[in-house]
Amino acid sequence: MSAQHAALTGVTPLPPLFALGYHQCRWNYKDEEDVATVHARFDAEQLPLDVLWLDIEHTDRKRYFTWNDDFFPDPVRMQEGLARTGRKMVTIIDPHLRAEEDYPVFAEAKARQLLVRSADNASHFEGDCWPGRSAWVDYLQLTLPLTLALTLTLTLTLTLTLTLTLTLTLTLPRSRSTTCSRPRASTGPRASRPPRTRAPPRRCTRGTT
Repeated sequence: MSAQHAALTGVTPLPPLFALGYHQCRWNYKDEEDVATVHARFDAEQLPLDVLWLDIEHTDRKRYFTWNDDFFPDPVRMQEGLARTGRKMVTIIDPHLRAEEDYPVFAEAKARQLLVRSADNASHFEGDCWPGRSAWVDYLQLTLPLTLALTLTLTLTLTLTLTLTLTLTLTLPRSRSTTCSRPRASTGPRASRPPRTRAPPRRCTRGTT
């Protein structure tokens, strides 16, 4: 079953090697100098490190996909410093967006109606989270074509499996088996039956099933 599914959809890709290493994360690194200090300390202590994570404080007022220019004025240089030692950086992005019209990511998602809707479908839904008033991207809407494609793939896989099983069942030669039965006891009156001492022996005959 797994081999047939892989033949249709392809095998699962392996994760990048650095993803299997040690990841360092805390809440939180204050600025670029703090990042450089932690980075250098791992080298000084000869500790393995593959990835360093930044929490949401690296952003401009918790607006994801942005940088706080006061504390992270040159994020490219900071990441290049990590890359020179073969290390990576991950910036945490949460699934909600700060609901402010002058925040381009939120404004575009709202304009394209990509946000979770309210119960009455009159507008997008808003709630409170780390940035304050927030909206959530409707990932189900974004992944609907992928969901349909996966459903179709699984349906085809099951159909092929059932067809193959049925074909093998109909074409394989019948196997010979042994059928065993016990002699039936007398059906006369209970009073005339002899006392039972042991089970009657089996009579076995060869047959075809």
